[in-house]
Amino acid sequence: MKSCRMGKMDGNERKPWHELPGESSEAYGGFCLYLNIGSKRSLNATAQVMGERPLNATAQVMGERPLFMEQLSAWAATFDWARRAELCEQYIDNKLGNRQEFLGKALRTARQFV
Repeated sequence: MKSCRMGKMDGNERKPWHELPGESSEAYGGFCLYLNIGSKRSLNATAQVMGERPLNATAQVMGERPLFMEQLSAWAATFDWARRAELCEQYIDNKLGNRQEFLGKALRTARQFV
């Protein structure tokens, strides 16, 4: 699981996945959950993790959006969650190299101790 607060701030350097000015702790908490879902991330998945019922296909077609989903959508748009998550993924890739390669090496190393 990725940490939303990864990458220490150097001086005043703010990473895109750090809490943004004007972003409430609730909105930032939602972003952290969204980020940590990984490759299957979506607002519906985030709502599920937060214990809310995701939109079903009928509700989406009918244009119904529960208030909670409206709030998530507003936060995601206002604070550009998708772009920030992508930048975080790129940062991790640059720091760790290819994730699959890294995980493979870690697994091979762990197997030596089993």
